Amino acid sequence: MFLSNHLPNHHDCLPKYELIQAVHTHMAGISDSSYRCIYMEEDDEGETGVNIGKDLLGVGNKAIRSNITSLARLILPIREKLLYMSGFCSKPDLKRAFEHFLPHVGGKPLLDELQKSLGLSDEGMEPSRMTLLRYGNVSSSSVWYELAYTEAKGWVKKGDRVWQITFGAGFKCSSMVWRALRRVDVNDEENPWKDEIETFPMEMKAMEGVTPYLNSLDEFAQ
Repeated sequence: MFLSNHLPNHHDCLPKYELIQAVHTHMAGISDSSYRCIYMEEDDEGETGVNIGKDLLGVGNKAIRSNITSLARLILPIREKLLYMSGFCSKPDLKRAFEHFLPHVGGKPLLDELQKSLGLSDEGMEPSRMTLLRYGNVSSSSVWYELAYTEAKGWVKKGDRVWQITFGAGFKCSSMVWRALRRVDVNDEENPWKDEIETFPMEMKAMEGVTPYLNSLDEFAQ
């Protein structure tokens, strides 16, 4: 599968990315608590809204750990797999499997936890934090704003691997890993960051984040 922002008959239709792995984890079939942790229903007055259950954190933890563990088995270099399986390291180093990490922007606490758990640099989290700063929590679509930010900065080189991970009701967790087939043009007319990219990154003031989907990923591989 390939990803391009041009129509098939466009003179420059060489795809930008090739999909190399996709992992989808869906917890709804496991238990009622998974299915109803984020659920639309009517209240006593007949108004429909989203009910967030008390089991959200626990269910979210399980889904994310399961997804990342499955993905790690597919994308990690052989040497890293062997070190992990032989017990020489307590958890695999996912940073060896990608150059760009673009997670669902669900709030500052979530991004803080992901950065800590995966050992990512501030620059590595910049697309996520600047997307949160400029657009807020736009749910799973945030990963495309993050990708556009990374492209606008000129960071995507040929051969780079991009990991997108999103979360949703059900509880669901999906990962996609793309490989860049070429250096991405930083002057893309349709890039939403194009006219302002020189002003980023900006300093983020203290932000009130939503309750994160997870407590900790330190033991995701177990």
